Amino acid sequence: MKTEYTTQTAQQHFGNGLYCAESVVLAVTQAHGIESELLPKMATAFCSGMARTCGPCGALTGAVMGISAVLGRSNADDSVQDTYRATALLVDRFEQTFGSRNCHELLGCDLGTAEGQTQFREQQLHEHCRRYTTQAAAFAEEILQHTNTPHIEPASDMNAVRSLLLECQLPVDDIDTNPRIECYGIHQGQTLVGLVGLEISADVALLRSLAVTPSARQHGLGKALVAFAESTAAAKGVRQIYLLTTTAGHFFEHLGYTLTHRDTAPQAIKQTPQFSGICPASAVFMSKQLGG
Repeated sequence: MKTEYTTQTAQQHFGNGLYCAESVVLAVTQAHGIESELLPKMATAFCSGMARTCGPCGALTGAVMGISAVLGRSNADDSVQDTYRATALLVDRFEQTFGSRNCHELLGCDLGTAEGQTQFREQQLHEHCRRYTTQAAAFAEEILQHTNTPHIEPASDMNAVRSLLLECQLPVDDIDTNPRIECYGIHQGQTLVGLVGLEISADVALLRSLAVTPSARQHGLGKALVAFAESTAAAKGVRQIYLLTTTAGHFFEHLGYTLTHRDTAPQAIKQTPQFSGICPASAVFMSKQLGG
């Protein structure tokens, strides 16, 4: 469960000495495959009620930053509505649960004063911060799960499919000539921004053509496409799924795929054009069991 992972990661960061905002923004973004050393740095000044100024709770602010990192826009043509809606839901849920959004009201002390800092230590209010951190991370992830679920559908425009694969420097040799390939995509407006392919043969399948346009990356689309392909394959009786990759081995490892020796590949997989010639011999061969 992604929510459980996010809360546990937030608790771990907090237990290792990071503060509320730093812990939450890292936990939320890591759950969605976003990695940057800038993230905790950007959150530091928001800890302790915006640097001990009686501002908003840092755990809440870190959760807002996490939501914005996942849903936020990178150019002026994109909509802000999903980000704003998710943030409003987060703030409302936090306030309904804890009675306030502000640090000094939640803790009952002003961390900007020596007296407040003494009270914080003597009353072990650090444990309250731990609870706010854990809950804010959970709220953010629950909201993201409902907001950030991309619509995936069959990709029938082969010109768009070829264009996206070429943009991502992936092979297109048999993509529109192999009748066993099923393509599924994510669109932003009329533009195909994400793609995954399946080549199914009885109870095995080859996962291929996973591509996300650079401007749409770091938003979990790749993971969503892989999960969709796996569930689609499993529904069609596939029990083992395979793939070849030259650049994304670590990405697929995080999704449960393991390195597999090429000699153990089923004959149906060995006979696919991608296995037998399209992908170079240096490509990593991986597999994953589906349906237990």
